[in-house]
Amino acid sequence: MVLSANQLRFPLFIRKINPNDRLRLKNGGYKTIRRELIDQKVPNEQRERYFAITDVDDEILWVPGLRKAWLKEPFLKDNQQFIMEFRIGGSPHGQ
Repeated sequence: MVLSANQLRFPLFIRKINPNDRLRLKNGGYKTIRRELIDQKVPNEQRERYFAITDVDDEILWVPGLRKAWLKEPFLKDNQQFIMEFRIGGSPHGQ
């Protein structure tokens, strides 16, 4: 996931998802993680394997492997950019 500096509020956190967590949608509304898991037909036994990347206010930015949240701030090419990569196991990218 690539973000510009204006879209981030540090520090960022990685935590297990809660089914009641909400993802911001493009239309300004929200969708629960539970509903997204159902819509994408993720089996119950796999649902506990998902993590959320959140900002300092616990706003979800991304659930790797599931969905990115629509962010309030627009992506600005001229700002400093950050690349987030989420891996479970294995070696870091490029090694």
